[in-house]
Amino acid sequence: FFRTKHMAAKKDGMFGIVAADGSGDVLVDFRFDYLLWNPFAGMYAACWGGKDEYGFVSYQGKVIIPNILTEYGEPCYGHMILETQDKMGILDLRNSHFVLPEYDLIEGYVIERTGQFIPADEYDEENMSDEDIVYNTFD
Repeated sequence: FFRTKHMAAKKDGMFGIVAADGSGDVLVDFRFDYLLWNPFAGMYAACWGGKDEYGFVSYQGKVIIPNILTEYGEPCYGHMILETQDKMGILDLRNSHFVLPEYDLIEGYVIERTGQFIPADEYDEENMSDEDIVYNTFD
């Protein structure tokens, strides 16, 4: 169970963010068409401006990722795949760094100990330590 000090609320058909303490304090005005807290990303998936595509916003309402996404994947080893109609990008959940969807396919490996992502064409199994547990993103 995730506890936050904020939550999405709907008023007059639009979503905003309010304090979760019952005070009714509005933290972010009601300007979104849709909001859903994503505890793994630490951000809200959001739609705004009448668009059907998603973006991500902070609990302060700051746009982190523009609303260009048609899908976003489940978290996997500290990363989340971001997708548009025909391109892919990636979000690093540990630090919120991201690459907007601009690639046809994202294939690579994630080292569990460090969370480092290594593209498939740069991966060298012979130089990996026996302590490194590696997961691929494409099986």
